[in-house]
Amino acid sequence: MNDGKGLDTLNPVLIVGDNLKLIGTYEETIGTCLIFSEKDGGPVVHEETGPSDQNLFKGTCIVDPNQTSAKQVKPIAGLQKIQV
Repeated sequence: MNDGKGLDTLNPVLIVGDNLKLIGTYEETIGTCLIFSEKDGGPVVHEETGPSDQNLFKGTCIVDPNQTSAKQVKPIAGLQKIQV
């Protein structure tokens, strides 16, 4: 069962990259088909690249325990029916 988030809900949420978040509803449409693949992406890992006072964290990776794991969504296909 889903957790109330993602594409398989009444109010789907699709996040593409860091700058685009699509929130919406499904409507019956004729002639348009978009297919996405969704899988768990695991925890987000941040690499420490900035300077620190003692350089303790240089080159290390930090996992934020408070951040929920992200899902990876990949477009597979799109089909549009054109009537002439």
